[in-house]
Amino acid sequence: LFGVGRGISKVIEYFKDKGAPAAAAEATEQVLKEVGADPAKINPNVYSAIQQEVGDALRADVKPDPKVMLNRADAASLPVPMNLTRGMASRDSPLYSWEQNTSKLRGGGEPLNDRLVELNRNAIENLNVFGAKNAPSTFDASQKLIQHIEGVDAAAKEQVDAAYNLVRDSAGRTAKVSNEEFATLAKNHLTEGRPEMAELTSLADYLPEPIVKQYNAIINGKLPLTVDVVQFLDRNWNGIQRGASDATVKKSIGALRKALNDAPVSDSLGETAMQAYKQARQLAAQRFSAIESNPAYKAVSEGVEPDKFFQKYVQGANVSELAGLKKLVGADNTAMLQQTLIGNLKKTALNRASDDNGVFSQAAYNKILQDPVQAPRLKELFADNPQTLEQLYRLGRVAENIADAYKALEER
Repeated sequence: LFGVGRGISKVIEYFKDKGAPAAAAEATEQVLKEVGADPAKINPNVYSAIQQEVGDALRADVKPDPKVMLNRADAASLPVPMNLTRGMASRDSPLYSWEQNTSKLRGGGEPLNDRLVELNRNAIENLNVFGAKNAPSTFDASQKLIQHIEGVDAAAKEQVDAAYNLVRDSAGRTAKVSNEEFATLAKNHLTEGRPEMAELTSLADYLPEPIVKQYNAIINGKLPLTVDVVQFLDRNWNGIQRGASDATVKKSIGALRKALNDAPVSDSLGETAMQAYKQARQLAAQRFSAIESNPAYKAVSEGVEPDKFFQKYVQGANVSELAGLKKLVGADNTAMLQQTLIGNLKKTALNRASDDNGVFSQAAYNKILQDPVQAPRLKELFADNPQTLEQLYRLGRVAENIADAYKALEER
């Protein structure tokens, strides 16, 4: 729409001669043709907004402003179209003042204050259309995500257990696991790869007493390890880990569980049992790799609280972590996340007021959209839904254009 030519002066004369609404429609078509746009292919709401700018401009005996046309078209492209005044769309202070002082629009239309009230309602309705209406709370969204991730992990663990159940010796007994190898692995994991520092620092110092007793029994050979025992201990230690409140305690139990699952069998196995063992080890390694590579998955496996999950692993996640979370939870849960974030945007914009009483704050709204940290996260989260993301930013642009009109009205 940028580049309306000199021929528009003829349009002004034409409008003056006809002096009828039909003239604005015809003038609009001429303006659009001058910039190479096909009027028949333009959205009716957008066309109407452009026509209104042409008509308002010609009534004021000025050329239609491409910037105003574009801003009005932007506002009209929202799901709930927003009808900007010419002053709003131009962000021209003298024009604001004129609209304010006359308190009438378009030769005797509704008062400016009524238009602002309508636009405020439109902004809220747009957010509701985007997904804010009945959006899940961050707590509810967190619970659903946690339950989904727990289901993913339970399925993965079931596959591992099923494979390990096939690891048996020639007499059909569950295979033995090396206590010695477990001890070596445990020392390495509990000292975070620096076993020579075991005397100075070790996660073993943070292990809960029940686990310490079992750990010592394994080290001393009083608790012989078998595949069945390993599975039992892993389930038991997992429960204690999830119930712990201290992050270092969780980490220490996780290190010991990894050693438990990494310990090799010490029996001579037949071909079938060996294949089952290899498969079980591969599945176990895949599961632990998935947990370690995804902070949200790891947090769930360790028993994260729902009220902390959303803040840290959605709003506080970096772009790559968000991409991993989306892949883990699937399209439906990603859509739910998008809805929850839009709901949060609405709460921020309205300062948590109700739809009936809220005043849309473009400053609070755009602060989130334009934040250099939050903006890339939003882009990643809405990567599969770019239309909604564009509409969110469109609403921000339109609201910014309206903001000065609110300010002028308040200062009046």
